[in-house]
Amino acid sequence: MKTSLRTHEGRVALVTGAGQGIGQALALAFAERGAEVIVTDLTLPQETVNKIGPTGHAFQLDVTQEEDWRSLSLKSRDVGEVDIVVNNAGYFPNRSIDDLDLPTWRKTIATNLDSHFLSAKYFLPGMRKKKWGRFVGISSNMVGPGDNRNEPLHPSHETDNSHLF
Repeated sequence: MKTSLRTHEGRVALVTGAGQGIGQALALAFAERGAEVIVTDLTLPQETVNKIGPTGHAFQLDVTQEEDWRSLSLKSRDVGEVDIVVNNAGYFPNRSIDDLDLPTWRKTIATNLDSHFLSAKYFLPGMRKKKWGRFVGISSNMVGPGDNRNEPLHPSHETDNSHLF
């Protein structure tokens, strides 16, 4: 029995960090399955929208900035109520604790943890109204900086990942 690949017809998916890599691949997969796709990145992810076609919608988003999330939640209504949020944007400074400063720590936590809170704050209310919605968090399984497995665990990465669950 062959199933239709249009499993997300009528859905609106939002993917952060969609300018390249995994985020772009996820955005393309949602589009192939029939979703309207809102793609975001620090710079406007126009290349991703060009690959998606007419069901792609690009917005600039700094996931660490609440005002950006608020603005996106308003602008995205022109596309439709968001059904699926994929928090794919991430920041990993790849430094040992000895070389990590407080501003870098805060940027890491804001990007990899606070962004999940902000996405829920602005998109969960619409999902609750519809009684349907999904949040997906993308994360690395990297447990140490670089290829040197003798280094201790990277503190900011381990902290933000463990607090998502």
